[in-house]
Amino acid sequence: MEPAKTGRVAPESNGHHGQVQPNGRSQVTAPEPKRWTLTRLVVVGVVILITLTALPTGAVWGVYRIQHTVVDNATVKGHIHKVGARIDGQVESVEVQPGQRIAKDQILFRLAPR
Repeated sequence: MEPAKTGRVAPESNGHHGQVQPNGRSQVTAPEPKRWTLTRLVVVGVVILITLTALPTGAVWGVYRIQHTVVDNATVKGHIHKVGARIDGQVESVEVQPGQRIAKDQILFRLAPR
């Protein structure tokens, strides 16, 4: 006795799905290709955008780390000098710029008249 035909055929060994034709023979057809859904496109786009943003940022950070010494417990050796006035008054003007070299007896600032 022959088994009843239900209109479905088990997948062939090559991975394709088959369909039963009206004449009783099966025809092998390829499965439908996967469609790119909107959600998948958005996720892939976001991943690409994050990657393209992270690469230059990481490159800049890497170059900085190669060119600079970075430590978290640095100390500096040096001398600390206190500068104080022996007279009272308010400073009217400063005659030198920060970091400028000065000479002996050079005027550094002027005090406001009392």
